[in-house]
Amino acid sequence: MMKHQIIAIAILLLSSSWSCQKFHLNLSGCDIDLNPDDVYSFPLVPGTPQWAELKSGDEQFVATQVPEMTAKKMSTDGLIETWLNYPLNGTALAHNSLSFWYNGHKERFNALRELISRGDASCKCLSRFESIEPNQANSLSGYVPLAVLVSDYELLDDLSKEQEKFLIRLARANYDVMIQDPKEIVRFNANYNLWICARAMAHLKYQPFIDATEQSDLLKAYLDNGMRLGVDDARQIAELARAF
Repeated sequence: MMKHQIIAIAILLLSSSWSCQKFHLNLSGCDIDLNPDDVYSFPLVPGTPQWAELKSGDEQFVATQVPEMTAKKMSTDGLIETWLNYPLNGTALAHNSLSFWYNGHKERFNALRELISRGDASCKCLSRFESIEPNQANSLSGYVPLAVLVSDYELLDDLSKEQEKFLIRLARANYDVMIQDPKEIVRFNANYNLWICARAMAHLKYQPFIDATEQSDLLKAYLDNGMRLGVDDARQIAELARAF
């Protein structure tokens, strides 16, 4: 009896080891530096007297550009952290569409465009998302920009199918933890994980999810804009992601 138990445990350990090895192979070259030394320090930020002198959104965009040559010389890790620290990220919830807000920044913020152009951006953004502790996601300006970044279809195009499946599993697991957190801001941020799941499942053409969007105008709209997710649709996305 003991011999059979030992064999069963050995098989389980080998299986787990193979799964981990396979995952790490898929993320080779995607190691992320959480404290790169070339993060851009914005000279103007909200809350300063100089910022208050800016008269329009256009002036704010101009004031928060990274010098072009600086952006080109920055590491991908540095660009990711620069995007997460971008002074205008706090405006995300002032819009009715996350896609509209994010695409506007892609058009106008040069460091974000530079980041998207990098060949290693997709897997490094995935690694950066994996580094987050779900119960520490207590900032809108920090979690939302990363959530919209990893669910950018341009970046999803460059992930392998295994990596994209991992992103769905990771976002789903984050949701399950965060939605139970006692902190209201963490529970609020939990729903952005569902947008990641929804966009990745749509990108992979996961038929049960495609069928669900065809039966729900609200779900279809949520896939496009990331806003106003109903309770039933949230439950459906979570269940589809768990079954994926």
